[in-house]
Amino acid sequence: MTSRQKARKIIRGLYPIVDVSYTPDYPAFKLAGEILSSGVGLLQLRQKNIEPEAFLKTAQEISYLKVHNPFCLIINHFVGVAKQLGADGVHLGWTSVSIGEARNIMGAGAIIGASVHSIKEGVQKEKEGADYLTFGSIYRGLASPPHPALRGWSLPPQRPTGFTDLPAKPIQGVEKLREMVEAVKIPVVAIGGITPDRVNEIKGAGAAAFSVISAVSRQVDPAQAAAELVSLSCVLFGRSLLSNRLT
Repeated sequence: MTSRQKARKIIRGLYPIVDVSYTPDYPAFKLAGEILSSGVGLLQLRQKNIEPEAFLKTAQEISYLKVHNPFCLIINHFVGVAKQLGADGVHLGWTSVSIGEARNIMGAGAIIGASVHSIKEGVQKEKEGADYLTFGSIYRGLASPPHPALRGWSLPPQRPTGFTDLPAKPIQGVEKLREMVEAVKIPVVAIGGITPDRVNEIKGAGAAAFSVISAVSRQVDPAQAAAELVSLSCVLFGRSLLSNRLT
């Protein structure tokens, strides 16, 4: 199975991202476990403003969850860590290595995704060999602090450290998402401000999948929030999320 065939198989419906930048007192390992308990078979690990050694430790902890709960693990940005762990793939941002470099490191079978913010960029990344694209932000993101009832979480600053040097991301909207889907042949993942009531609109625009962070990690019960999104995803995208797994 080629990497693009793998991407078409697993990049569908709910594509959760574990990123505790907004909730630093809540371990990524615990959050990942709660999300996986919902039945999802695909997970991306992303952490901003962290040294590779510290990221590797977190990634190893999450990778251990595969022993009892097989799933596809995508590593954001840290290609070396992904290679060392034998992760299923990597997701690249604008500060990451090129798709070609990532392919040379990861090998022909690894899934490589790329974040894009324009149709021109999306078409270019497809030509460079990306297996799927993440496009956004579709809606304005959730900027308010997490619910105070979260178990032991301290309230973070307005934006986590590590984001201040990044360019502002445009609000794309659903019509731009539709245009992106029509412009490329690889799966397009919608991201940015996606809540349960917006998933149907995302699906209607042709997105293969949707990524969430705050819609799970900043809820009082992340496991329950993930389970509700899994159920919604199964209804709208037409199959069990368990079929996302490559095993």
